[in-house]
Amino acid sequence: MLDFLSSFSGCITRIEAAISQVIEYDEKKWKEYVPLPLEFVCSPDKQRFDVDESKIEANLDFLIDQLETHEKILPPWGKSYYKGDLKPAYNEWIGVWTLKALWYLDNYGRIKK
Repeated sequence: MLDFLSSFSGCITRIEAAISQVIEYDEKKWKEYVPLPLEFVCSPDKQRFDVDESKIEANLDFLIDQLETHEKILPPWGKSYYKGDLKPAYNEWIGVWTLKALWYLDNYGRIKK
């Protein structure tokens, strides 16, 4: 059992190191297609992976700001990618990104019910 726990702890350490290499903490870049803090800690009852708590809160605030500004979450890669038969997919991605944002906000108790 101790070997398993030691091995599990080692895995968590490696995952934390990998996340720290890719996670984007620079809030100015969050409108781009980058790995956001909430994508690694989608709920407060999940493993933290050493993700900065203040950045999780800031990421939640960012989503609220986007929803208050646009009433939806726009895909960070933009609309110009969707031409011809792909045009309807842009609105589908808006739905996916908006639902994901609402799910994060609900998980963290940021939606008034």
